[in-house]
Amino acid sequence: MNKLLRIFSLLGVLCLAFVSPVVADGIDTIEVRILKEITVTGDDYRLGDIAELDGFNIEKIGDLAKIRIGRSPLPGKSVPITSSMVKSRLNRVLRSGQYKLLMPKSAQITRSHQMVSAKDISAKLHEIIEGIYKEYDEVRVNIRSKIKDQYLPEGKASFQISRVGKADRLGGHTSWKVQIMHNDKKYKTLMVRAKVDVIDEVVVAKGKIQRGDKIAQGDLVRKMKNISQERTGFSPGSDLVVGQQAKRDINRNEALKANLVEEPVIVDKGAPIKIFYRSKSIYLTNLGVAMKAAKRGDLIPVRILANKKTIYAIVRDEKMAEVAL
Repeated sequence: MNKLLRIFSLLGVLCLAFVSPVVADGIDTIEVRILKEITVTGDDYRLGDIAELDGFNIEKIGDLAKIRIGRSPLPGKSVPITSSMVKSRLNRVLRSGQYKLLMPKSAQITRSHQMVSAKDISAKLHEIIEGIYKEYDEVRVNIRSKIKDQYLPEGKASFQISRVGKADRLGGHTSWKVQIMHNDKKYKTLMVRAKVDVIDEVVVAKGKIQRGDKIAQGDLVRKMKNISQERTGFSPGSDLVVGQQAKRDINRNEALKANLVEEPVIVDKGAPIKIFYRSKSIYLTNLGVAMKAAKRGDLIPVRILANKKTIYAIVRDEKMAEVAL
């Protein structure tokens, strides 16, 4: 009878040995089962993100789950997980006999993402550029750079778009910086080239205007014209040129600009002119002769008819000049 009891006791010990986890130096052996396909969201991934951990030491399992395994791939990309990578991290905190690593034939980790399509980026760029030129009749935007779909981590995506360099011309070939924002922080910068055509109704020469000709309203016509190569701020109107004279020959359909015209000569050399002087209490006049041809605002010598003395006066119109003191 005693012999039978000893046999049953021995069998019980053996059975317990098979169902209990192996203990090494007081730490339960922990089973680490790597998952086949894993998706992560952050910049780094940890053991708890890629594996299931089994064992009786709950506290130790919690610590192991926090072990950093590696850096996550770029959004939308995948990288393989290897046993050597996982073991190198585990061996820093455990000995080989304290864990059991189970790996599938192949395992990979993928970074979750959101896609900002090239079409959306292009549409936003068109919207921003067209908004800058809203004061003109028409603007045509042609994106010359190849824009690709952009992959971002999940979150809020937005744009900041600005023109690169000094805008000395209204349009033409321009560069634009597209700053892609993720959760209101800079994530990626794209440099984009675009051709901008600006169309507006402007004043042009109806026919050829010869140098020195005084420009009348009948010499001008309004016409839709591509003004992309004009300097920033260009906005010619008939009120700027009517009554002026051409500084050079102006061709038919050429846009009239301030630098193409000048004040006409309104006083000829030798012409009689009335000179005057005025202050708060005095107003004096006299007659004289212009000693040189002049435009409005020119300072010219004038010989007084009464005493033949020469003084200087500023031409105010065709008949009057104000004494300059």
